[in-house]
Amino acid sequence: MSFSYSGDPADSSLDTVRFLVGDTADSGHRFEDAEVDWALTQRPNPYRAGGLLLRRAAAAAGATGGGAGGVIEKRVGQLWLRYDTSTYAQALAGQAAELERLADLGV
Repeated sequence: MSFSYSGDPADSSLDTVRFLVGDTADSGHRFEDAEVDWALTQRPNPYRAGGLLLRRAAAAAGATGGGAGGVIEKRVGQLWLRYDTSTYAQALAGQAAELERLADLGV
């Protein structure tokens, strides 16, 4: 599995999608490069290239949100941590919807 991000969203479509969905740190990244590459083949936009990248970023955010619901539990020493990820999934779904809205506007 691989992760790459140059820090410059203008550098590549992969970096643009990573930037738009907030997946820019290798530690704890949401997508492998191959997954972003796949998202870049989805959702054609008849308006303009910028909208196309927004739609592809929306596809990535939506894919993450679809599988993000659930509970994560972790033990740290004597402490048990429990995190309900459904709020995270809702936020990603909202992010996907906003990216689609921007693409519809031709931003």
